Amino acid sequence: MGTGRYPHQNGVMGVTGPPSGRFDLHPGERHAARLFGDAGYESVLCGYEHESPDCRSLGFEGFLNGPATGTNSDGDLRKHGVEIDEWLSGRGDHRPFYLQIGCHETHQKWTANDTDADTSNGTWMPPYLADHKDVRKEMGAFQGAVRRFDDGMGEIVGALEKNRVWSNTIFVFTTDHGIDLPRAKGTCFDPGLEIFLMMCYPNGRWG
Repeated sequence: MGTGRYPHQNGVMGVTGPPSGRFDLHPGERHAARLFGDAGYESVLCGYEHESPDCRSLGFEGFLNGPATGTNSDGDLRKHGVEIDEWLSGRGDHRPFYLQIGCHETHQKWTANDTDADTSNGTWMPPYLADHKDVRKEMGAFQGAVRRFDDGMGEIVGALEKNRVWSNTIFVFTTDHGIDLPRAKGTCFDPGLEIFLMMCYPNGRWG
């Protein structure tokens, strides 16, 4: 995703990194981090990336959490909100920045990081799965993970607002595949291919 090119063009035809990944960008592919860096931006990674087994190869100048090795795979958005706040408040660099943030919240298992299920507004049931009590329990846990994700995104937006850069930031959120369920992620059915995209421009227009 970070190159703007299809997987069969850039080389990432499957999972990157441990334990089962073996794919990587082709030599010569230019990730967004490098493109922004070449354009004068400070390119920084916070959390997970899933484009190379080694995040150091992508062109990032800085890493906000964990050692700058492997996939830098910490993916707790609420923690990242704190890290981003600390980074912005202590940042003396006046260049524009490209900040890439990765998370795990909506990956199985949903209950990681002590996440509780959330059925406060009912339970969404995917039409391609059986309406069974075990599936309902699974979807309640997924909704809890979405709530945790939403809380984390609020922390990040709050950090941008607090440090007075939100009004000058293009904010883009997307996913690299569909929901992590049977007949979805890992398949060519619509639920596996459809992704989420949300953007906010500096004038406050969401789309």
